[in-house]
Amino acid sequence: GGGVGTDIGVGSEGELQVLRNSLSQVQQETRAMESEMLQQRTQMEGMHALLRELTRAQGPGAVTPAASGRAVPPPLSSPRGGARRDVGVGVEPGELRDTAEP
Repeated sequence: GGGVGTDIGVGSEGELQVLRNSLSQVQQETRAMESEMLQQRTQMEGMHALLRELTRAQGPGAVTPAASGRAVPPPLSSPRGGARRDVGVGVEPGELRDTAEP
């Protein structure tokens, strides 16, 4: 017959052990994910630092018109795609490589 609810408490120690095992497994996976995320963050920070170093290494001569706060479209009248540039503030025209021409 039915026997509904009669096995409650029987083998609960074993079920507890299973729960503990799965819990510790979840904790291990969580730690693994955390360390992986930490690794990725470290890589990202390294890349950001590298970018900052590169930007600093290029110096003030590498300022582009867009970086100086005024993005300059090429003049419409120019047949060659705008060789004449409106150079950004504080940059000598000779310092700026013409990026429009290949």
